[in-house]
Amino acid sequence: MKKLISKVNRLKELEQSFRHSIREGKEEDSAFKEAIECLAEWAKVKKQIRSATLNSSILSMPGSENIEVRTMIQTINLGEKLPFEKIFSGTAFEDLFDSELNEDEITSLESGMFYSWFSGYDFVKDLYSVGGLIVGVGDLPTSLSPFVDELRLCYVFQRYLAVYTLCRAVIEITISDLYEKNKLNDVKSENYIRVKKLISKIDPNFRFPKHDPTLYQMTKMLTSLDSYEHMADTLDDIREKTNPIVHGDLDVRGDINEEIIRITLKAVHDLYEVKVCLSV
Repeated sequence: MKKLISKVNRLKELEQSFRHSIREGKEEDSAFKEAIECLAEWAKVKKQIRSATLNSSILSMPGSENIEVRTMIQTINLGEKLPFEKIFSGTAFEDLFDSELNEDEITSLESGMFYSWFSGYDFVKDLYSVGGLIVGVGDLPTSLSPFVDELRLCYVFQRYLAVYTLCRAVIEITISDLYEKNKLNDVKSENYIRVKKLISKIDPNFRFPKHDPTLYQMTKMLTSLDSYEHMADTLDDIREKTNPIVHGDLDVRGDINEEIIRITLKAVHDLYEVKVCLSV
């Protein structure tokens, strides 16, 4: 954990060094060279961070002081660009930030992940591609990790129908956990009373659950709390994308599966970054 945090901190140091070199050196060749070296190391360290989390599905990193670190690791692992990289989009330096593994790196990682009936090379390549790490503030459901583990493996082994089922399970475990933590399952709680009053005004036909709430009901109630309101569209999108699983009419192409995995895991991370909203 400490090594991972130190690598993230190194990214911050390199970004500052780059900016300093550009600002102070102006047109001096030595300063320009130093700036390029900073970019090269930055790209290398970013790849190291992603490779270090290759075998993990859940990474507990508690503490408000680690919010930025958690967000950076989550972004890196999902294969998305960090703000610093976006500065160079469309420039000659854009390719420098390519974080895909080369053949030697895949071969190096392959030895510890080899399946006799499946190419170890392809296994590492696809597992790295999909990411699959959830960087959480700490108190995540214990049942989440095995589902995310299975989700990653199903993608790698091209069990695409199962991917949708597991994404649905992962988001339902998460919503159910937060639904209970925010005491929305308690009709006497202030959160429940506030949410019921709000939803009844907006949607008088909404059916409040008495027992065994559906994913739709839990999501609707949770995102009626101010702290989770910003997640409403994303969670509805995931629910709607995984709804067809019960009707058997899914398009199960690999690229679509990779997209739903990324959206789902990022949503879980974002949900757990929200402080539980309990009335006192």
